[in-house]
Amino acid sequence: MSEDYYKILGVDKSISAKDLKKEYKKLAIKYHPDKQHGKTDEERKASEVKFKEINNAYDILSDEGKRKEYDTYGSVGGNNQGFGGSSPFDIFSQFTGRGHGSQQRPTASNIRLQISINYYEAFKGCEKEIIYRANRSCKVCSGKGHGLNGKIETCTRCGGHGQVTAQQGFFTLRQTCPSCSGQGKTMSNPCGTCHGEKVSTENVKLRVKIPKGFQDGKILNVSNMGNHDPHSGKKTNVQIIIRYFEDDFYKFRGPHMMCSVPIGLKTAIYGGKVKVPTIHGEANITIPKGTNNGDVLKLSGKGFYNSTRDNSCGDLYVTVSLQLPKVEDGDNGESFDESKFTYESLDEFSAKSKEVLNRLK
Repeated sequence: MSEDYYKILGVDKSISAKDLKKEYKKLAIKYHPDKQHGKTDEERKASEVKFKEINNAYDILSDEGKRKEYDTYGSVGGNNQGFGGSSPFDIFSQFTGRGHGSQQRPTASNIRLQISINYYEAFKGCEKEIIYRANRSCKVCSGKGHGLNGKIETCTRCGGHGQVTAQQGFFTLRQTCPSCSGQGKTMSNPCGTCHGEKVSTENVKLRVKIPKGFQDGKILNVSNMGNHDPHSGKKTNVQIIIRYFEDDFYKFRGPHMMCSVPIGLKTAIYGGKVKVPTIHGEANITIPKGTNNGDVLKLSGKGFYNSTRDNSCGDLYVTVSLQLPKVEDGDNGESFDESKFTYESLDEFSAKSKEVLNRLK
């Protein structure tokens, strides 16, 4: 490896892009030619050499493609000879104004979270308090980015344009200014808390109102509660994915719901009515004669809300589970009388039905 760019910037190889930028800014300010007043000619020349090394190292490591190539092969684009620190592949982006040569301010991103609720809360609507991490205007420097007596000035290297040009033979190449990272501005005495970023990360507490009928997997958008954008002064949004806890009685398929209901032999053979708990209250379902184990019956409109905007609902699909009675010892079946049989599963279902209905009270 011809040059150790990580060593030049004084960082570890595993450093993140965000932290890399912070460390680069510190060194760039320290060795910037405009900051060498009062030093000897020899010291200024040494600072100028160091400043160029820092910018060249950051130019490589701040670009995801270049960094990967450098980590793999120890150099970038054949050591970048003849291209002013850029690989041949970057020349195209510099001509078109895209990629590394473009002057685009990074924008703050939305925050995406996930919270879980049970379907009873979703059916009736509820409120949840959440705590998350978000960028806010730095309280130490009041969002200015610099400390006491610090200031923001027009970059002397690019004249505030955010880009510099270099002549390579017949070509004039345009690159992001390494002194100001394309912002057109430089900062003296950056804030020790936000390192000139104007924002710092803090805990944010938010009480979210989840409307009734909000379906599993849908995203609830909360405006202006995300990351603070120091350029626009606005906040991004918080996008919350709502998920349901697994339930021990119901299953969901969008607005439709499913459950299982046990029946005895007599009901399966001759038909009848069975009480079923639904989120709308208890309902009777008609069991046709000759119903088999595993048959699916439907209670129309007894499922979940189709949307948060109306009161229409999906259906409840009931799977019939045929239960065999518990036969007493000594009963040989000569006189078939179902009233003498005990259905433990039906008693359990009756108790479960009461529990489900009580949850909605």
